[in-house]
Amino acid sequence: METRVRSHTGYALPVTVILGFVSVVCVSTWSHVVPRFAGSALVSTGWAICSMLLAVLLGSVYFGPRTLRVSSRLRFLAYMQIGLGISALAAVELLPTVGAAAGALGSAGSTARTAVAGLVAFGTFFVPCFLMGGIMTFAASLAGPGSEGTGTGAGRLVAPVFLGAAAAAWLSTFGLVPSLGYWRTLLVASILAAAAGVVGLFVRDTADDGTARATGTGAAGGESPGFRVTAGASSVFVAGTLVCTILWSRLLALTVGRSVYAAAVVLTVFLGAMAVGAALSVLYLGRTRAPASSLVCVSAVTGIYWLAMSHGLDHIPSVFLAALKAGPLTWGRLVTGQLWVSVLALAVPSALSGASLPLCGRALRAPRDRDPYAAGTAVISVAALAGFLAFAVTRSLPAGEVTFRSVLTVAPWLCLAPAVVLAGVTWKPLPLRAAVSFVVIGVGIALTVSLPRWRGDILTSGIYNRLRELPALEDPKASPRGSDLIFYGEDGDVVTSVERSPDGMALRMNGRIAASTGEDLMAQILTAQIPLLIHGGPKRVLLMGLGTGMTLASIETHDVDEIVCVEPVASTVEAAHAFSHYSRNATGDARLRLITADPEGYLLSE
Repeated sequence: METRVRSHTGYALPVTVILGFVSVVCVSTWSHVVPRFAGSALVSTGWAICSMLLAVLLGSVYFGPRTLRVSSRLRFLAYMQIGLGISALAAVELLPTVGAAAGALGSAGSTARTAVAGLVAFGTFFVPCFLMGGIMTFAASLAGPGSEGTGTGAGRLVAPVFLGAAAAAWLSTFGLVPSLGYWRTLLVASILAAAAGVVGLFVRDTADDGTARATGTGAAGGESPGFRVTAGASSVFVAGTLVCTILWSRLLALTVGRSVYAAAVVLTVFLGAMAVGAALSVLYLGRTRAPASSLVCVSAVTGIYWLAMSHGLDHIPSVFLAALKAGPLTWGRLVTGQLWVSVLALAVPSALSGASLPLCGRALRAPRDRDPYAAGTAVISVAALAGFLAFAVTRSLPAGEVTFRSVLTVAPWLCLAPAVVLAGVTWKPLPLRAAVSFVVIGVGIALTVSLPRWRGDILTSGIYNRLRELPALEDPKASPRGSDLIFYGEDGDVVTSVERSPDGMALRMNGRIAASTGEDLMAQILTAQIPLLIHGGPKRVLLMGLGTGMTLASIETHDVDEIVCVEPVASTVEAAHAFSHYSRNATGDARLRLITADPEGYLLSE
């Protein structure tokens, strides 16, 4: 079937760059507001991203079939961009009001509070994110399905949208937010989106050169894996690689730091590599007639790379340390070290993930010839659905070696399985299919079985938190601080460890010493003694945070009737038992009521 389409690629490309920029700014701003009632930054960021991706998915599915029903798609796109700019600002203004009411439902961290946080985030962010999905779909239709495949219009837009997102991750963190603040940064992004819409109202909505473009042609070169098979396999692959990316980002945070700047570096590398991979994939599509076969190779290589990277996790702190010692320790040197480690871990698989989306668009076959943009809608939906599933799965996983090692053993198979499935339905010769499946599965099993056990003392080496000691720091793999790891625990977004060295014992949280039996021991004791002595005769005492238990032991020396200790990290409670010799088994006191919850939420609920 042939149909005339209107092509406005020159306008669609900058629109998607702006969309990527606005989306990252919105998520960073919204997640900054959500913690006021969600309970933690981890929960808030997870809900913000999941809500955004789910609404983008619904928007692309809703607007996809309507691209052919709108007489002026360019003008409709312009109106949606103006609506995005207005609704993004309205969301950030509305959220604190709604959140204040939601905060009354249970203590922070409780099941009810978390569920309400998710519903509030989704409801508040729905309109702007729903419009984002529609903008991507209409922009893909304006880019044209192209004679080489029905999904290529959406494929062309993958690189620009990730380019804009990478620019936002870097510029907003290192420039806009520090100088303007969150609200004004969102205002700039909203004005940018609305301005693009206003420009679109003045762009002449004319047809292209009048040539007929084939639609519904699907994959080239005789390949016909089918619409549902390709879309399903691509969704599984993208979800699998995103799960690996998210977990690796959290693992890297233990080495390169948990600051917003380190997170921006990791995010910039991920999005930038996605943009580069997508751009190279679009260039490659002009020279190949076998997109499904290319998708098989991309999926297989990505899964194998993720498994291979898991073998080298213990070397990451050494690489970061070597980067820091390469010259004088400055702010630029620190960012360079974070950038180098992030590129080493994430650049290759992220580029392959970006390359998969244009390949997916080219390999898709439209289910109805009368809808030339079905494949384009599917590409956007695949990315949004996979992202939602990945963030939903990993949002509440405890950080650390035990959980992450288990998930990172399974998640790469979500990349390998689509390769085997697509090879089976694409390549006709049985020997070829059998050989590819055997090689992919064999290499995957070999890497999985031989995966070494990660060392908790290296994961919690805390190089980023010990920069003042940099000249004296040794290779953490060769000599992990000359101490023994006697406890290792994972909880939420925190890795807790207890180490014994000739200088005493230390409690570390994400590599940073939180308390020890060394120089800060007197401070832990006086933290309780001074206020209790000033009070004169306290009967009920509230202690926010357990730590080593030394402050609790100091409280127990007074004649009090009840002690309530609220500790937000469950693994810290277990770690405190390692200090029982110093604290005289403080957690065993009959007057103690130990609660694992967010301290702020506990105070608000009492």
